[in-house]
Amino acid sequence: MNRRSFLGAAGGLTAAAMTGQAFAEDAAYPSRPVSLIVGAPPGGGNDIVARLLAERLTADLKSPFLVDNRPGASGARAAEYVTRLPRDGYALLMANVATHAINPILLPDSSFDPKRDSVPISMLGKITNILVINPKLPVNSVAELIAYAKAHPGKLNFGSAGTGGSVHLAGELFKLRTGVDIVHVPYRGSGPMVTDLMSGVCQLAFDNYPSSIGGVRAGSMRALAVTAADRWPLVPDLPTMQEAGVPNFDITTWFGITARSGTPDPVVSKLHGAIEQILKSPDFIKHLAAIGAVPFELSRSHFANFLTEEHNRWKEIVDGAHVKIA
Repeated sequence: MNRRSFLGAAGGLTAAAMTGQAFAEDAAYPSRPVSLIVGAPPGGGNDIVARLLAERLTADLKSPFLVDNRPGASGARAAEYVTRLPRDGYALLMANVATHAINPILLPDSSFDPKRDSVPISMLGKITNILVINPKLPVNSVAELIAYAKAHPGKLNFGSAGTGGSVHLAGELFKLRTGVDIVHVPYRGSGPMVTDLMSGVCQLAFDNYPSSIGGVRAGSMRALAVTAADRWPLVPDLPTMQEAGVPNFDITTWFGITARSGTPDPVVSKLHGAIEQILKSPDFIKHLAAIGAVPFELSRSHFANFLTEEHNRWKEIVDGAHVKIA
Protein backbone atom coordinates (compact mmCIF):
# COMPACT_ATOMS: atom_id res chain seq x y z
CA MET A 1 0.00 0.00 0.00
CA ASN A 2 1.44 3.40 -0.98
CA ARG A 3 1.49 6.36 1.39
CA ARG A 4 -1.52 8.08 -0.20
CA SER A 5 -3.63 4.93 0.02
CA PHE A 6 -2.55 4.36 3.59
CA LEU A 7 -3.48 7.91 4.63
CA GLY A 8 -6.81 7.62 2.82
CA ALA A 9 -7.61 4.35 4.57
CA ALA A 10 -6.55 5.80 7.92
CA GLY A 11 -8.75 8.85 7.31
CA GLY A 12 -11.69 6.63 6.51
CA LEU A 13 -11.18 4.63 9.68
CA THR A 14 -10.92 7.83 11.72
CA ALA A 15 -14.15 9.21 10.22
CA ALA A 16 -15.94 5.91 10.86
CA ALA A 17 -14.68 5.91 14.44
CA MET A 18 -15.89 9.47 14.97
CA THR A 19 -19.28 8.61 13.47
CA GLY A 20 -19.54 5.58 15.74
CA GLN A 21 -18.61 7.67 18.76
CA ALA A 22 -21.22 10.31 17.91
CA PHE A 23 -23.86 7.60 17.45
CA ALA A 24 -22.98 6.11 20.82
CA GLU A 25 -23.17 9.51 22.49
CA ASP A 26 -26.57 10.22 20.92
CA ALA A 27 -27.87 6.81 22.03
CA ALA A 28 -26.67 7.47 25.59
CA TYR A 29 -28.34 10.89 25.74
CA PRO A 30 -28.73 12.34 28.29
CA SER A 31 -25.58 11.28 30.12
CA ARG A 32 -25.17 14.52 32.08
CA PRO A 33 -27.40 17.40 33.29
CA VAL A 34 -29.53 19.21 30.71
CA SER A 35 -30.31 22.93 31.05
CA LEU A 36 -33.81 24.16 30.24
CA ILE A 37 -33.42 27.87 29.50
CA VAL A 38 -36.41 30.06 30.42
CA GLY A 39 -36.51 33.67 29.26
CA ALA A 40 -38.54 34.86 32.24
CA PRO A 41 -38.03 35.18 35.99
CA PRO A 42 -39.17 32.44 38.38
CA GLY A 43 -42.86 32.23 39.21
CA GLY A 44 -44.52 32.96 35.87
CA GLY A 45 -46.47 30.52 33.72
CA ASN A 46 -43.55 29.56 31.48
CA ASP A 47 -41.31 28.99 34.50
CA ILE A 48 -43.92 26.87 36.28
CA VAL A 49 -44.44 24.65 33.23
CA ALA A 50 -40.68 24.40 32.67
CA ARG A 51 -40.15 23.17 36.22
CA LEU A 52 -42.97 20.64 35.94
CA LEU A 53 -41.51 19.37 32.69
CA ALA A 54 -37.97 19.27 34.07
CA GLU A 55 -39.14 17.20 37.02
CA ARG A 56 -40.87 14.67 34.77
CA LEU A 57 -37.99 14.45 32.27
CA THR A 58 -35.53 13.94 35.12
CA ALA A 59 -37.56 10.97 36.31
CA ASP A 60 -38.26 9.51 32.87
CA LEU A 61 -34.82 9.94 31.28
CA LYS A 62 -32.79 9.26 34.45
CA SER A 63 -30.68 12.40 34.23
CA PRO A 64 -31.11 15.87 35.77
CA PHE A 65 -33.02 18.53 33.81
CA LEU A 66 -32.37 21.90 35.44
CA VAL A 67 -34.25 25.17 34.85
CA ASP A 68 -32.00 28.16 34.08
CA ASN A 69 -33.87 31.49 34.21
CA ARG A 70 -32.43 34.17 31.89
CA PRO A 71 -35.03 36.94 31.67
CA GLY A 72 -34.82 39.97 29.41
CA ALA A 73 -36.31 41.47 26.24
CA SER A 74 -39.37 39.21 26.28
CA GLY A 75 -37.26 36.08 26.04
CA ALA A 76 -34.91 37.35 23.31
CA ARG A 77 -31.87 37.18 25.60
CA ALA A 78 -32.52 33.54 26.46
CA ALA A 79 -33.00 32.62 22.79
CA GLU A 80 -29.75 34.36 21.84
CA TYR A 81 -27.92 32.62 24.70
CA VAL A 82 -28.89 29.15 23.44
CA THR A 83 -27.41 29.91 20.01
CA ARG A 84 -23.99 30.32 21.64
CA LEU A 85 -24.04 26.85 23.20
CA PRO A 86 -23.06 23.48 21.65
CA ARG A 87 -25.48 21.74 19.30
CA ASP A 88 -25.77 18.65 21.49
CA GLY A 89 -29.18 18.87 23.16
CA TYR A 90 -27.81 19.74 26.59
CA ALA A 91 -29.27 23.26 26.41
CA LEU A 92 -32.97 23.49 25.52
CA LEU A 93 -35.09 26.62 25.17
CA MET A 94 -38.54 27.17 26.61
CA ALA A 95 -39.86 28.67 23.39
CA ASN A 96 -43.03 30.73 23.23
CA VAL A 97 -45.03 33.09 21.07
CA ALA A 98 -42.67 35.95 21.95
CA THR A 99 -39.34 34.22 21.27
CA HIS A 100 -40.35 32.50 18.03
CA ALA A 101 -43.10 34.66 16.51
CA ILE A 102 -43.35 38.24 17.81
CA ASN A 103 -39.76 39.16 18.76
CA PRO A 104 -38.26 38.33 15.34
CA ILE A 105 -40.71 40.84 13.83
CA LEU A 106 -40.52 43.59 16.43
CA LEU A 107 -36.81 43.19 17.29
CA PRO A 108 -35.08 43.05 13.90
CA ASP A 109 -31.68 43.71 15.51
CA SER A 110 -31.86 40.52 17.58
CA SER A 111 -29.23 37.96 16.63
CA PHE A 112 -31.76 35.11 17.00
CA ASP A 113 -33.55 33.86 13.89
CA PRO A 114 -35.96 30.99 14.74
CA LYS A 115 -35.76 29.37 11.30
CA ARG A 116 -31.99 29.53 11.17
CA ASP A 117 -31.07 29.01 14.80
CA SER A 118 -33.56 26.56 16.31
CA VAL A 119 -35.05 23.14 15.75
CA PRO A 120 -38.57 22.42 17.10
CA ILE A 121 -38.78 19.52 19.54
CA SER A 122 -42.24 19.52 21.13
CA MET A 123 -45.14 21.86 21.69
CA LEU A 124 -46.39 21.78 25.30
CA GLY A 125 -49.46 23.91 25.80
CA LYS A 126 -51.38 27.03 24.91
CA ILE A 127 -53.40 29.71 26.67
CA THR A 128 -56.18 31.82 25.19
CA ASN A 129 -56.69 35.52 25.72
CA ILE A 130 -60.14 36.71 26.74
CA LEU A 131 -61.91 39.93 25.86
CA VAL A 132 -62.80 41.50 29.20
CA ILE A 133 -64.55 44.79 29.92
CA ASN A 134 -65.34 46.98 32.90
CA PRO A 135 -68.82 45.94 34.12
CA LYS A 136 -70.05 49.55 33.94
CA LEU A 137 -69.58 49.62 30.19
CA PRO A 138 -73.16 49.32 28.81
CA VAL A 139 -72.56 46.36 26.52
CA ASN A 140 -73.20 42.63 26.89
CA SER A 141 -71.72 41.17 23.72
CA VAL A 142 -68.93 41.70 21.21
CA ALA A 143 -71.44 43.05 18.67
CA GLU A 144 -72.68 45.61 21.19
CA LEU A 145 -69.09 46.57 22.03
CA ILE A 146 -68.31 47.19 18.36
CA ALA A 147 -71.47 49.29 17.96
CA TYR A 148 -70.67 51.28 21.11
CA ALA A 149 -67.05 51.88 20.04
CA LYS A 150 -68.18 53.10 16.60
CA ALA A 151 -70.69 55.44 18.23
CA HIS A 152 -67.94 56.82 20.53
CA PRO A 153 -64.74 56.90 18.40
CA GLY A 154 -61.54 57.43 20.36
CA LYS A 155 -63.36 57.34 23.71
CA LEU A 156 -62.60 53.74 24.76
CA ASN A 157 -59.20 52.71 26.09
CA PHE A 158 -57.90 49.16 25.81
CA GLY A 159 -55.15 48.17 28.21
CA SER A 160 -52.24 45.81 27.74
CA ALA A 161 -49.33 44.43 29.73
CA GLY A 162 -46.94 46.33 27.42
CA THR A 163 -46.39 47.29 23.81
CA GLY A 164 -45.78 44.38 21.46
CA GLY A 165 -47.17 41.55 23.60
CA SER A 166 -50.03 39.29 22.57
CA VAL A 167 -52.50 41.30 24.71
CA HIS A 168 -51.62 44.50 22.87
CA LEU A 169 -51.55 42.89 19.42
CA ALA A 170 -54.90 41.17 20.00
CA GLY A 171 -56.39 44.62 20.54
CA GLU A 172 -54.75 45.87 17.34
CA LEU A 173 -56.18 42.90 15.45
CA PHE A 174 -59.63 43.78 16.82
CA LYS A 175 -59.20 47.29 15.42
CA LEU A 176 -58.07 45.94 12.04
CA ARG A 177 -60.93 43.45 11.76
CA THR A 178 -63.74 45.78 12.92
CA GLY A 179 -62.60 49.30 12.04
CA VAL A 180 -63.21 50.64 15.54
CA ASP A 181 -61.21 53.56 16.93
CA ILE A 182 -60.04 52.57 20.43
CA VAL A 183 -56.92 53.84 22.21
CA HIS A 184 -54.10 51.56 23.39
CA VAL A 185 -52.85 52.15 26.93
CA PRO A 186 -49.70 50.10 27.72
CA TYR A 187 -48.88 49.16 31.32
CA ARG A 188 -45.88 47.59 32.98
CA GLY A 189 -47.44 44.15 33.36
CA SER A 190 -50.93 42.68 33.67
CA GLY A 191 -51.34 43.47 37.37
CA PRO A 192 -51.64 47.26 37.14
CA MET A 193 -53.59 47.00 33.89
CA VAL A 194 -56.21 44.73 35.47
CA THR A 195 -56.46 47.06 38.48
CA ASP A 196 -57.17 50.03 36.20
CA LEU A 197 -59.64 48.03 34.13
CA MET A 198 -61.61 47.11 37.22
CA SER A 199 -61.65 50.78 38.32
CA GLY A 200 -62.66 52.02 34.86
CA VAL A 201 -59.48 53.89 33.87
CA CYS A 202 -59.39 51.62 30.82
CA GLN A 203 -62.57 49.94 29.66
CA LEU A 204 -61.46 46.75 27.95
CA ALA A 205 -58.55 44.40 27.32
CA PHE A 206 -57.70 41.19 25.49
CA ASP A 207 -55.90 39.82 28.51
CA ASN A 208 -54.30 36.41 29.05
CA TYR A 209 -56.82 34.04 30.59
CA PRO A 210 -54.88 33.44 33.85
CA SER A 211 -54.50 37.17 34.58
CA SER A 212 -58.20 38.04 34.30
CA ILE A 213 -60.25 34.96 35.07
CA GLY A 214 -60.18 35.67 38.82
CA GLY A 215 -61.66 39.13 38.28
CA VAL A 216 -64.27 37.69 35.95
CA ARG A 217 -65.34 35.12 38.52
CA ALA A 218 -65.45 37.79 41.22
CA GLY A 219 -67.67 40.00 39.06
CA SER A 220 -65.21 42.90 38.86
CA MET A 221 -64.77 42.30 35.10
CA ARG A 222 -67.09 40.91 32.46
CA ALA A 223 -65.86 38.41 29.85
CA LEU A 224 -67.33 38.63 26.35
CA ALA A 225 -65.33 36.12 24.29
CA VAL A 226 -62.17 34.08 23.96
CA THR A 227 -59.65 34.89 21.26
CA ALA A 228 -58.80 31.28 20.35
CA ALA A 229 -60.23 29.76 17.18
CA ASP A 230 -62.25 27.21 19.19
CA ARG A 231 -64.13 27.42 22.47
CA TRP A 232 -61.84 27.13 25.45
CA PRO A 233 -62.32 23.94 27.50
CA LEU A 234 -61.87 25.82 30.79
CA VAL A 235 -64.65 28.33 29.97
CA PRO A 236 -66.81 26.49 27.41
CA ASP A 237 -69.75 28.92 27.72
CA LEU A 238 -67.77 31.85 26.31
CA PRO A 239 -68.04 32.27 22.51
CA THR A 240 -65.01 32.73 20.32
CA MET A 241 -64.42 36.09 18.67
CA GLN A 242 -65.23 34.47 15.34
CA GLU A 243 -68.54 33.13 16.70
CA ALA A 244 -69.23 36.64 17.99
CA GLY A 245 -68.92 38.05 14.47
CA VAL A 246 -65.25 39.05 14.13
CA PRO A 247 -63.79 37.01 11.23
CA ASN A 248 -60.32 35.47 11.07
CA PHE A 249 -59.53 36.09 14.75
CA ASP A 250 -57.27 33.48 16.34
CA ILE A 251 -54.93 34.59 19.13
CA THR A 252 -53.33 32.25 21.66
CA THR A 253 -50.11 32.29 23.60
CA TRP A 254 -48.22 29.02 23.54
CA PHE A 255 -45.04 27.41 24.81
CA GLY A 256 -42.89 24.53 23.66
CA ILE A 257 -39.35 23.19 23.61
CA THR A 258 -36.72 23.87 20.97
CA ALA A 259 -32.98 23.26 20.69
CA ARG A 260 -30.20 24.87 18.74
CA SER A 261 -30.28 24.00 15.04
CA GLY A 262 -27.90 21.19 14.21
CA THR A 263 -28.78 19.20 17.32
CA PRO A 264 -28.55 15.49 16.36
CA ASP A 265 -31.86 14.09 15.16
CA PRO A 266 -31.72 11.03 17.49
CA VAL A 267 -31.52 13.42 20.46
CA VAL A 268 -34.43 15.52 19.18
CA SER A 269 -36.51 12.40 18.52
CA LYS A 270 -35.80 11.00 22.00
CA LEU A 271 -36.85 14.26 23.65
CA HIS A 272 -39.97 14.55 21.49
CA GLY A 273 -41.04 11.01 22.41
CA ALA A 274 -40.47 11.57 26.12
CA ILE A 275 -42.39 14.87 26.15
CA GLU A 276 -45.22 13.37 24.10
CA GLN A 277 -45.77 10.80 26.85
CA ILE A 278 -45.68 13.47 29.56
CA LEU A 279 -48.39 15.46 27.75
CA LYS A 280 -50.70 12.47 28.08
CA SER A 281 -50.28 12.36 31.86
CA PRO A 282 -53.48 13.37 33.73
CA ASP A 283 -51.33 14.91 36.46
CA PHE A 284 -49.44 17.11 33.98
CA ILE A 285 -52.72 18.12 32.29
CA LYS A 286 -54.10 19.06 35.72
CA HIS A 287 -51.09 21.26 36.42
CA LEU A 288 -51.48 22.97 33.03
CA ALA A 289 -55.13 23.68 33.78
CA ALA A 290 -54.13 25.28 37.08
CA ILE A 291 -52.34 28.04 35.15
CA GLY A 292 -55.08 28.31 32.53
CA ALA A 293 -53.38 26.20 29.86
CA VAL A 294 -54.35 23.12 27.89
CA PRO A 295 -52.02 20.57 26.24
CA PHE A 296 -51.06 21.33 22.65
CA GLU A 297 -49.66 18.24 20.94
CA LEU A 298 -48.05 18.60 17.53
CA SER A 299 -45.75 16.40 15.51
CA ARG A 300 -42.30 17.83 14.88
CA SER A 301 -43.15 18.71 11.28
CA HIS A 302 -46.45 20.31 12.29
CA PHE A 303 -44.63 22.29 14.98
CA ALA A 304 -42.29 23.68 12.31
CA ASN A 305 -45.25 24.54 10.04
CA PHE A 306 -47.05 26.13 12.97
CA LEU A 307 -44.09 28.45 13.61
CA THR A 308 -44.26 29.67 10.01
CA GLU A 309 -48.01 30.26 10.32
CA GLU A 310 -47.49 32.15 13.59
CA HIS A 311 -44.85 34.38 12.04
CA ASN A 312 -47.22 35.28 9.20
CA ARG A 313 -50.15 35.84 11.57
CA TRP A 314 -48.28 38.24 13.85
CA LYS A 315 -46.53 40.02 10.98
CA GLU A 316 -49.91 40.87 9.48
CA ILE A 317 -50.95 42.49 12.78
CA VAL A 318 -47.65 44.31 13.40
CA ASP A 319 -47.45 45.66 9.86
CA GLY A 320 -51.15 46.51 9.66
CA ALA A 321 -51.11 48.41 12.96
CA HIS A 322 -47.62 49.90 12.37
CA VAL A 323 -46.49 48.67 15.78
CA LYS A 324 -42.92 49.55 16.75
CA ILE A 325 -40.87 49.08 19.91
CA ALA A 326 -39.22 52.37 20.90
